[in-house]
Amino acid sequence: MSARGIDNLTVMSDRDVVERASKTKNGDKFTKLYNGEAVLGNEEKDERSLMTRLAMFCGGDKDKLLRIFKSSGQFRDEKPNSFYELMAGDSLQFILQTKAGFTPKPQKNGEGKGMSFGANAKS
Repeated sequence: MSARGIDNLTVMSDRDVVERASKTKNGDKFTKLYNGEAVLGNEEKDERSLMTRLAMFCGGDKDKLLRIFKSSGQFRDEKPNSFYELMAGDSLQFILQTKAGFTPKPQKNGEGKGMSFGANAKS
């Protein structure tokens, strides 16, 4: 996918997600991440940060989340879809648990396999 950016989103609700996220308290950081800038000093951290920020506005819709993420500058064509699908699932789970009042504690499953959040993680 060579075309990136909000202008390449053809579904209006997808554009709305990007516009709403860019108007949040940390909208400037979101915009930098969405545009593909290195913000956190690590490619995977930047990808995860953007994915989680988008997940907040996608209403649990994994397909929408992946579609919007793929329009961003953080999406890397050379990475397998399964990498981003796992990341999207983790991000949606994190948002769901956070909204339910849990404070998830991320734990690495292993190199490049993403994060998992304990189902009973509370603080």
